[in-house]
Formats: sequence, C-alpha cells, structure tokens
Amino acid sequence: MKTLKTLASVAIAATIVPLVAGVAEAALIKTIDPLSNFQLADQTAVTSTGISSQLLGGVSRSLDVDAVKQPSTSPFPLSSQVAIAGGELAFSNGVGTNGIVTVDYGTFAPVDFTMGGADSIIVGLTSADLAGTTIKVTINGISVTQGPVGVAPPVMDLEFDFDAFTGLDETAVTSFNIMIDPVTAGDVTINLLGTSGTPTPPTTPEPATMLGLLAVAGFGASALKKKNAKL
Repeated sequence: MKTLKTLASVAIAATIVPLVAGVAEAALIKTIDPLSNFQLADQTAVTSTGISSQLLGGVSRSLDVDAVKQPSTSPFPLSSQVAIAGGELAFSNGVGTNGIVTVDYGTFAPVDFTMGGADSIIVGLTSADLAGTTIKVTINGISVTQGPVGVAPPVMDLEFDFDAFTGLDETAVTSFNIMIDPVTAGDVTINLLGTSGTPTPPTTPEPATMLGLLAVAGFGASALKKKNAKL
C-alpha cells in the first residue's frame, strides 16, 4: 500500500509542476518602440521619423537633444548624440558635456495601455558607463522619474507603474515621451520600451496538464482493478 501511495503522489506531483511553472511573472506585453527605425540626432537639431509601433500604430518619433558644457568653462567641445538602430537606443555625451535626450511620440488617438493585462511601462537599460542616470516617462502630460541608477551592466528593467502617474487614465492615452538624462560625459543604451505586467493565466488546463490528470486517473483505476483481483 505504501508503494501505491508513493507512486500516486509522484504522479500527482508531476501533474502539479506544469501548473506551478505556468504561473506568469511580470513581462513585456506590448512594444511601444521596436527601436529598429534608424534615426540620429545631436545638440544641433531635432529630428523626426515615422515608425510602426505595436501599441501605438503608425506614429512620428522625434529626438530632441539638449546639452550644455559642464563646467561652463570646459575646454572640450560640446558633444552629445543619440542613435537608434538595430533594436537599441544609444546616447553618448562627450567629455565636459551634460546632455539629455527626449524621445517623443507626439499625440495620437486614444490607446488603452492596459491591454493584455499591462500595468506599467518597462524600460530596458542595457548599459550605463557612469552611475547617476535618471529616466523620466511622461504619459498624457503626467511624469514619473526613476533614478539615479547605478552602472550597468548588470542589465536593469525599470518599471513605471501606472498607479504612480497621479490622475492618469491609462485606458485612454493620447501622448507619450521618455527623457534619458545621464551624468556629465555619461553614455546610456536601452533596448526595450513597452508596456509590462502579469498576463492573465489560462482558465482551462493546458494539454500537458490534461494528460497528467488522465494519467493519474488511469493509474488509480488500474491499481483498483489489481486490488480487487487479489480479493
């Protein structure tokens, strides 16, 4: 009998494991910008280009770099540049330059940012050569800032919860921008910009789970037949 109970416990545990493994963690839901449409900008001019966003649809993306010498008496030339290509945004400040970049997606028809179970904005910070970078996300004119953050790597996924945007109706978003502000001479790279959250788990068992349940049921029926045959 002990052997029978042990085997039954193992079969049930094997069925439960897929259920536990299937519990979802916070993850990317919709991409705001794939960061694949090539674009350059520096402190001399604002540039704009059209992109296709999974969440926003077709929108115009502008890059605006503002930079000053730090200190103002720095002998080095003003140098601040951002490049978007190949799934990354890379922002670089030269020696003695304190620059920030604002990535603006303009205004658009109302979009529900909570679709798919999203509850936050996620920004993937893949590199920052100096500690002290701050990142500000603005939705419908309401801003939330995170930082200063440390040196990266290790990679950091910064999450901006919708609840932190006081007064925001995240189901009707009409404007969005993000500002990246490294320290003087700092370089920053991000590779992810989108919405994130915990996807709703499936309400029906997955095929693997159903097979496990059937196996347990079959095991129980077989054991019962053998027991009755011995009586």
